[in-house]
Parts: sequence; C-alpha cells; structure tokens
Amino acid sequence: MATGILTAVSACGGSGTGTTTKDGFAQAPQKDGAFTVWVDSTRLAAAKLYQKQQ
Repeated sequence: MATGILTAVSACGGSGTGTTTKDGFAQAPQKDGAFTVWVDSTRLAAAKLYQKQQ
C-alpha cells in the first residue's frame, strides 16, 4: 500500500503557503511520489478496494 489509498491532510496552526478553500483550510502543494497510508482493520477491505480501482 505504498501509493495513495486514502489521503488525510491535517493543518495545525500557523500560516501556510497554500490557498484557502471554501472550507477555510490551506491546501498543501502536491508533488508526485509514493506515500504511506495507515488504516485500521475495520477499513482495510475498503482501502484495498479503493487502491485496486485506481
């Protein structure tokens, strides 16, 4: 599960360089590359299905 299964971004205070969306969160710049996503056992089947569909 090295590539995107589920993506969660958390912004913690401070000012970012991203633009503010309608939800009031600054978006972080996105770059190509692999990333690791941790899921609990309850959501593992859904995460694997999502990965397969990508």
